[in-house]
Amino acid sequence: MIRRTRRAYFLLLGLAFSFFGTLGLGAAFFPTPYDWRYRVISSLASPKDNPRYYWIAALGLVITGIFLWILAGDLRRVVNMARPRLAAWICRLQRAGCACLNLTALISGKNSWFGWRRAHEDWAELAGFCLGLAFLGWTYGLVKSAGERNEKTFPGRALIALTFLPLSGLLLSRVSLFLIYRIYPRPTYEWAKHFFGCSLALWEWAGAVCLYFYLVLVMRWDGNRAPERP
Repeated sequence: MIRRTRRAYFLLLGLAFSFFGTLGLGAAFFPTPYDWRYRVISSLASPKDNPRYYWIAALGLVITGIFLWILAGDLRRVVNMARPRLAAWICRLQRAGCACLNLTALISGKNSWFGWRRAHEDWAELAGFCLGLAFLGWTYGLVKSAGERNEKTFPGRALIALTFLPLSGLLLSRVSLFLIYRIYPRPTYEWAKHFFGCSLALWEWAGAVCLYFYLVLVMRWDGNRAPERP
């Protein structure tokens, strides 16, 4: 159990470096001052926006996908005792998101991919959708599993907040922009697009931070309760 806990912490440390470390380095070498509130993450891995150092962020995203792929197995183990079928499907969903994330990074230097011009953006959106849906599933499975076993130390409220905060913010901002686009004149829509709360980049970064702390909480809780298992 101790080795398993150390392995989880090693994966979390590697994930922090591969994602925040490499993206921070890519932002430092960005041709113009990088504003995380309005610049989407994929711009760091874009040769069009970051021609000289896009490969740093692209490499970081690939390594991040590998770490998240491995951590999907750890999350499955935590949920598996109470919800084995659910855990298996969510693990597959998270790994599908990881595959999309890796593909997004690998084709970042291409203007088109087999004639698919928006391949980079579409795969990035699909990766975000799969990972977001997977963590909704993990939250449900963890809450149900902890409730059935009467786990008093389970950080359920914190995990629910970390799951729903970025997802609800992203959904609300997209719906608001759509309604403004359909109802109000073009200048109002252009203003709303640059409003802080409607920024896609804001919710991308918020989701990444929340996802990381989510994993930290789950692995810490699982490590603390590991010695009590028969």
